[in-house]
Amino acid sequence: MSLIQQIKDTLLSLSTDSKRKHGHIRKASQRSLQILKSFPIHSVSDNKKQLDSLKDYPDFIDPFLLCFHTKETKLVSFALTALNKLVVSKAISFTKIDEIIAVLQDLTYMSTEVQLKILQILPTLFENYSMDINDESLSNILYVCTLLQNSTKSPVVVNTAKATFSQMIGTVFEKVKQEKELLVSKKLQARLGILCQSIMTRL
Repeated sequence: MSLIQQIKDTLLSLSTDSKRKHGHIRKASQRSLQILKSFPIHSVSDNKKQLDSLKDYPDFIDPFLLCFHTKETKLVSFALTALNKLVVSKAISFTKIDEIIAVLQDLTYMSTEVQLKILQILPTLFENYSMDINDESLSNILYVCTLLQNSTKSPVVVNTAKATFSQMIGTVFEKVKQEKELLVSKKLQARLGILCQSIMTRL
């Protein structure tokens, strides 16, 4: 099953399941379904083109963001799975990145299942949208990892959060290492120091 079909099925399920209790999610899901229906799919290449085209529709992910605001574990988990697939495929508008990071931060106190799904998204979000993530956004992503280390007693979540934090810090250093210009490299190292200091002051 193609990713587009998976997302379509998810939106259909959301539209049905939220009909009574969350009418706003149902309406948002239907709007996103209309976006998908506007793109013809006749081949695998069409699926790829459609995923790429979704970046031109920032509001496409609104049904999932609305699910997060309900704080209902079932809906949140459902939406996180779909969002992760879109992040992996780079099918999300960069204009939504900060909103995604903010809502993930709000979910850090929820169940272990939700926390692990958040940690699954973060490194991919950072890697795939590194060119669109500014200092503040990167600081917020790292802060989410820090929150997850301190907001749970689950060893699995704590260890995964630590590993994810280290992975992303390592990625930043790797980007520094790859820089050819010494001046640019020094600037990036200074940037990393500022980010780490910013996180520490929020603890």
